[in-house]
Amino acid sequence: MTFHPSFTRSGLRFVSRDSVGRRASLHQFTITEHFRTFRALVTMKVVVVGGGVVGLSSALCVKERCPQAELTVVAAEFTPNTTGDGAAGIIQPQLWDVTQEELTWLQWTFDHLSRLYKTEFSSQIGLFCQSGYNVFDREVPDPPWKDIVHGFRHLTGEEAKKFPGYSYGWFTTTLMLECRSYLPWLTQRLKEKGVKFEQRKIASLSEVCSDYDVVINCCGLSARTLLNDQGVKPGRGQIVRVHAPWIKHFLLTHNLSTTYYNSPYIIPG
Repeated sequence: MTFHPSFTRSGLRFVSRDSVGRRASLHQFTITEHFRTFRALVTMKVVVVGGGVVGLSSALCVKERCPQAELTVVAAEFTPNTTGDGAAGIIQPQLWDVTQEELTWLQWTFDHLSRLYKTEFSSQIGLFCQSGYNVFDREVPDPPWKDIVHGFRHLTGEEAKKFPGYSYGWFTTTLMLECRSYLPWLTQRLKEKGVKFEQRKIASLSEVCSDYDVVINCCGLSARTLLNDQGVKPGRGQIVRVHAPWIKHFLLTHNLSTTYYNSPYIIPG
């Protein structure tokens, strides 16, 4: 049985596929509900495919709620060699094309990270608040997530003048989560709970299905080849890290004549 995770208030919600490699019915339920049925009877063998932030977060959620499960994480790469290790980690989704389900996920993510922000290890995991600007070359509608982040407002005329070539914008405060700190923290917590890590590249989920009762798919970009998901496409960009302590705010520029998120940005961290 294969699961594809998303977060809910009660933990992770999974879509399960009863078979791999052919059409099958899908069922939605929380991993807690699934394990509650079997926990008193057997020790489930669970594998998470993928060692990025989604894979490790899913693994920790499963292990905390189902401590009897025998859990393994299988991935071609682990931190510090994942895609997430290079991410700035700013909590902001797409500007407008956001579904209601995605907004719900964002709210739960923001609430979860806000709780972590108040703990003594927030600095250890690279979690902090950051204010900044989204600027545009024309007037645009407000984003659907404006009430989730803190202090959303439009730029004043004087503020807009500070950004030549951009006439409109927003100012917000959001959370930053740097994966180069968060992933090692997740890894350590999982190891302390007895989770096994196996570094190898698999060509098909069928390679692990025979060895485990439950397969949780968190393969990210590899879904294009591993699951033949042609809708998954990588993005490319260049990141330069510089020492600039006078930069206090993030700045995301949007040239809508090309596409958004296709212009330079600055993110302190």
